[in-house]
Amino acid sequence: MKIFKQNEDMSVKDITINYKIKNVLAGLFVAAATTVVLSSFIPIPIKQNFIVKTVVVHDTIKELVVMKHGLTEITVDRNANIPTFCNNPGALRPSSIKEVNDLAIGTIQAPSGEFLHFANEEHGYKALEIVLRKVYWNGSISECIQRYAPSFENNTSGYVGKIVSKMGISPNTLVKNCNIKKLMKTISEIEGFKQ
Repeated sequence: MKIFKQNEDMSVKDITINYKIKNVLAGLFVAAATTVVLSSFIPIPIKQNFIVKTVVVHDTIKELVVMKHGLTEITVDRNANIPTFCNNPGALRPSSIKEVNDLAIGTIQAPSGEFLHFANEEHGYKALEIVLRKVYWNGSISECIQRYAPSFENNTSGYVGKIVSKMGISPNTLVKNCNIKKLMKTISEIEGFKQ
């Protein structure tokens, strides 16, 4: 046990604090020394040559498109569900709307034509919303679907009927008067998109 002599200018409190500081410093010194000794027993890893790949951290499709120098053709199984495989709930094709194409990371060629491929379903839904707002916003559901899903490829009247039935609206309801999220969800279900 160490005995501290009280100087004239040191109180009992000062002596106690001084003692605690010395104990803490001694403990840190012992811990550091132990670490140095133990580290001498740990083998030093052999340096290896690694190939460093740059990874895009930001979820910005514009950067991905620039990286790929435009839309890339992506191969797909012939029997794949195109909307699901492509994260494309609206089964959208390459568009004249730049914002829509900028959201895509590529295209796939299916028996029925070319479709956009998105990195995730959020971008697919965003693209569908842009199309509905910029192309079909002021038209009726009936007019919209006749153009969106033409009869040479689809059962257009059946498509309209499903939307009307699922949403509880009239074929004459304007797209801008619909709940856009519900309309997009309904279109994705009709197109066969599975989350």
